[in-house]
Amino acid sequence: MTEPTQPPEATPPPDSAGLRINWHRVRVYLLSILVMLTMWFCATLLTIRLHPQRAVNELLAQLPFSSSTGNVYWQNRRTLEIDDVKLGGFFYADSIIVTASPVGLWRHHIAKVQVMGGQLFTKPLYATMDRIGAGNSNGLDWVIGRLEISRGTVMLDNLVADTSIPVSLGARHPIILNGLRLGKPDSSPEMMQERMVEIVNVNIPSTEDPLVPVFSFPLTRVHFTYTEFWHHHIREIDFVRPTMHLGEDLFWLAKEFKSENRPTSTQGPSAPWEVGHLEVQYGQLAVNAFGQPVVHFPFYFDTKVDDIRLDQLDQISAKAVIPIERLDQEYPDYKVRIVNLNGRLYFSWPPTDAKANNVVNTISIDEVSWNDIPATRVSTTV
Repeated sequence: MTEPTQPPEATPPPDSAGLRINWHRVRVYLLSILVMLTMWFCATLLTIRLHPQRAVNELLAQLPFSSSTGNVYWQNRRTLEIDDVKLGGFFYADSIIVTASPVGLWRHHIAKVQVMGGQLFTKPLYATMDRIGAGNSNGLDWVIGRLEISRGTVMLDNLVADTSIPVSLGARHPIILNGLRLGKPDSSPEMMQERMVEIVNVNIPSTEDPLVPVFSFPLTRVHFTYTEFWHHHIREIDFVRPTMHLGEDLFWLAKEFKSENRPTSTQGPSAPWEVGHLEVQYGQLAVNAFGQPVVHFPFYFDTKVDDIRLDQLDQISAKAVIPIERLDQEYPDYKVRIVNLNGRLYFSWPPTDAKANNVVNTISIDEVSWNDIPATRVSTTV
């Protein structure tokens, strides 16, 4: 007879002690990783502190265009100065001073940027932006708390062929912009909130002689929202007390604007800027002689225009009718006597046609006499 089969022995339960987590080993690994991260962070800070130029060059090397710098050094523990900055053939600056804190940099926020002696060329700038497709990107997710521009120049070399129109910024006092956002706006209500920026001391000199003034803008108010600004739209621009210098340089510039007025791209970085409302308040006229203003007219002119493009400024007209006060005058040395000189001065820019004058004087005199020989009811138009 066969012996009965013994039942299989039960599988022993797993040893729970073998699955226990070795917390000591985990702590050692985490501590090692933390030490390595700390060493990397301290080495980075030490490199930035002792060799700031190396850190700046490595940062600029990430840009999609060429760049170079001169001396780079710390003014204090939060302020870095960069001299002789060149970016992509379109921007040059004598020096840029950046003030920021480590916490601010972590949040992509720079407290203050000062640009001294900057020059921006619009034609190579637009060419570079078109090449890298800047119009389809979201920009830079950074915010500059305060931007100061001193002794800067914007060279408008894309408006008139073979001519650069210099626009001086911050010649006497720096231009200050607060809360400048560099990235694409989001859907937050803050992006649709209207803001106003005041820009002082903007001058447009002659293209032939930088010492000859053509336009002077002591105060310019710009109303905008970030969302509209991103799409090249400005709600309102107000020029307060600008001065237009009548002379050959102004007439040449107006003529060139008309001849170069051509359709431009409606998309991308080179798309024209649109202004919902443009206004000139208390504008003044000055007459240039030998490159300098010699006569300032004691009157003001105003103009308003809606829905204008900045590449069509030749369509803006400024007109004024100014009464000439009554004048009774005698010139004994010449034996000339004038009785009741009066009239009006008509000002218009641009001229209504190629042969029209910008300033027309209509003068009437009740009586003018020379050597006691009278002439009555004399009128003239110049």
